[in-house]
Amino acid sequence: MRGREQDSSMGNAPDDQAIRLVAQVRRASSEHRVDPQSGLLRGQNFPKPNKVVYMGDIAKAVLTCLDLPETPKFIELPEFNEQKWKLVTRSGDIEVTITSRPYWFFGLLTSGYLNILEFKGDFSMCSRIIFDIISVLPQPPWEMSHIRSYDSFARNHSLPSFDENAKNWKRFESHASEELSEAIEHILTKIRQRKDIPREENEFIEGEISFARKSLMDRNAPAVERALSRIEAMMISAQFETQKMEPMDAESETIYLDEVPYVDYSKDITISEE
Repeated sequence: MRGREQDSSMGNAPDDQAIRLVAQVRRASSEHRVDPQSGLLRGQNFPKPNKVVYMGDIAKAVLTCLDLPETPKFIELPEFNEQKWKLVTRSGDIEVTITSRPYWFFGLLTSGYLNILEFKGDFSMCSRIIFDIISVLPQPPWEMSHIRSYDSFARNHSLPSFDENAKNWKRFESHASEELSEAIEHILTKIRQRKDIPREENEFIEGEISFARKSLMDRNAPAVERALSRIEAMMISAQFETQKMEPMDAESETIYLDEVPYVDYSKDITISEE
């Protein structure tokens, strides 16, 4: 797998080293709150004392792409600057940390903020999350509004340069895309092993494979997986129906009956006379 060939900066790193990517924030709103007692993210109607936090489009995209994530916990609460914060959440075995920082013009405008994303966990699973994040955003997250300011900020905070950061995003995207393509080829291999596929089934399979490939081109990973799942379900159903319609093997039944031992109990019967 290609993921095994990546260097440590791309995710094949020790457990205490996170995969790190940087994204440009383009929109942010004040519709979220932080419970200062627990540090947990809350909605804007949270009734208890709270702090306003500006969550940008990047953070929202990350949380959307995680599978049943835990409620994000802020390990750095927003203060006067409500767009400067740090949170952590988990989704299964994946841990994600998001740090929001100003990098241009003192953060007076939303375009002057970036999010540092850190992922810990399985390389393929992280790649898939990153692939989905890119898919749901209207613009590539690595495209910075102020490249010179970013490179200066990156040098001072041990972050990848603009060019290197863009390459890292694209490598993860490519890895996830290749795995989805391999999943399509895997299902095709299983189909080729079947004999005498009915015309109706064959047309259904061709349509779903075409849909999966188009969805992959559109970066719609869930649609790819749904198409492959429909093919799998159809194949399982067809196999079950075939097994029900197959006649019982008479020869095997005869062998089975012949193997039943014969016991003559007549010799053990005694008749008593009164």
